[in-house]
Amino acid sequence: MQTFGRLLRWGQLHANDVQTVNGPWFGAFCHTVCWLTEMFWTPEDRASWEKQNQELVENIVHAVQRDSGRRVLVAVQCQRLHRLIPLLHARDNLLKIVAYQIL
Repeated sequence: MQTFGRLLRWGQLHANDVQTVNGPWFGAFCHTVCWLTEMFWTPEDRASWEKQNQELVENIVHAVQRDSGRRVLVAVQCQRLHRLIPLLHARDNLLKIVAYQIL
């Protein structure tokens, strides 16, 4: 898993601007590295990951509720993004998810 972490850091260093990081090539690279990393997780690793994601969602929802009517920017590692978006879509009554490219 450390090798995949180093590979992801290498990609992030080379994709050093917002357009590249949010582009299709880096997206494919990131998805692949994340998928390979998750293949080596133990059940305990996966349970901890899911708990952390749920805690992140609760914190995001709390920030949205606290600052109702304001924009809230959430920046997370791409691996988390794949899990957080579906969890946040379950809260559509509280927030609207907007991709960076639309801003």
